[in-house]
Amino acid sequence: TTNLMSRIWSVPEAAATIRIELLMRTGLVISDAEGWSFLSDEVASQWTDTMDEGDQTELHARIGTILRVQARFAMADVSRTDTGVDVTETWSESRHRDHTRGLRLESLWTTARHFAAARRHGDAAEAAVTFVEGLFTEAGVPGLLLSHQGRHRDRERRHRLYAALTEAEAQLALAERRPSVDNLNASLSSIRVRLLTVRSRFKAVMGDFAEARGTAEMARVLANGIEKSEVSLEALRVQLEVCYASGDTNAARAALVQMLDALSNAPKNQALPIYVWLSEAFAKWEWPGLH
Repeated sequence: TTNLMSRIWSVPEAAATIRIELLMRTGLVISDAEGWSFLSDEVASQWTDTMDEGDQTELHARIGTILRVQARFAMADVSRTDTGVDVTETWSESRHRDHTRGLRLESLWTTARHFAAARRHGDAAEAAVTFVEGLFTEAGVPGLLLSHQGRHRDRERRHRLYAALTEAEAQLALAERRPSVDNLNASLSSIRVRLLTVRSRFKAVMGDFAEARGTAEMARVLANGIEKSEVSLEALRVQLEVCYASGDTNAARAALVQMLDALSNAPKNQALPIYVWLSEAFAKWEWPGLH
């Protein structure tokens, strides 16, 4: 988009629009539904090959950073609206918000690829994990639990989840072997906990509850050694979700006690979303012991 190109070039949007129009006059760049693109992949590859490798790496890192910051702002807006219902929001405003959130979510996958190309593997893994978390938030577990005869959209989403988890695991393994000071985010251990958490949810969706519970337990144990309490709370929440989904109510009740104990000592802004999730679980699901 024009906004993205203006940030990459570090110029006002009006100047970026002029540059884009000049590029379109060459016939090498065309307009499409998502903005602008090269005439073909071959033309894009040809011009990419003319760049110095160091310049390519720097450009990939710059694009990834810009996209990640934009996605963070979008997710911050979503987190504020998720804590309650805005009765003043109109239908068109909610549609626009959902459309913007969808675009920012898709940009996270692009962000992961750019960071991977820039050899910033920790940031690539974090972006891929955030993308998976966003897919779960957008779709919810019930839709993903459909069988192979379910909707095509749900099957496609499961494939995307698997691809993103595989990419995140590969990038995190590279980051752990070759630590970098350029990572934008927290320690690799917190990314590892988040990856284990979403992998546990995915395994539960696919019906592999034994591995899902083992992965959730591993995430909870590793979360005890990190400072970010929101990561620990999410690990406890997913462990509770997976235990109840697997049918082990005794383990689920124990996980519930652990989570309530952690919530009582957590900051209010981090505990509130978990309490909201618990209230919804209490209203929707007949989980033995939760009542």
